[in-house]
Amino acid sequence: MTQLPASGDPIDATEAVTITADLQRAMVRDVLRITLGSWPWIILGALTGMLVVFMLLTGIFAADVPSFFFAGGLLIAAILFVLLLRSSVGKSIRSAYPVGATASAFLTDDSVTSSSALGVSEIRFTAFREVVATDETLVLKMAVRSSGVGALPRAVLSDGAVARLQQEVANASLARKGAGRASNQAGSDALVRRPADSTDD
Repeated sequence: MTQLPASGDPIDATEAVTITADLQRAMVRDVLRITLGSWPWIILGALTGMLVVFMLLTGIFAADVPSFFFAGGLLIAAILFVLLLRSSVGKSIRSAYPVGATASAFLTDDSVTSSSALGVSEIRFTAFREVVATDETLVLKMAVRSSGVGALPRAVLSDGAVARLQQEVANASLARKGAGRASNQAGSDALVRRPADSTDD
């Protein structure tokens, strides 16, 4: 097992981790669980569930047969969506971390560099919104929500490195929110209300 070659000055580095089938499955499970456990998905799931219950109650008490079909169709669509999401996550994980491959990572002053079957990537802490650590996986939530999440095997970083990564990302998120509030305040301060024109009698 060898360390990931440093392109800069690595502060926290560990030995490379060999990907096993069990680790691969655990990473897929963790990414899927954390993705579906985020607030947008929880809210969407709750709304879908309430709509299904409403349509079922409508079908029962109003003897409205189409309501049963609508509720069933909505439930099937939700299940299919979760299965498709799981398939997508599984494809991404298997592509980056095939069984038998190795993965490594290290932290520098302002970034995390990782190595997978897809190559070596360096991403600054400011690109992340949150880092969630499970027993097997580090789930990296991107600052731009539409970018989704990234994942690393948990074992590629030591406990201290994981704690530092989480703290650095939390600090970057706070700084980003502070900058956003300052920008909004500056925009508000820039608004000038002009008094209505008056004419002399």
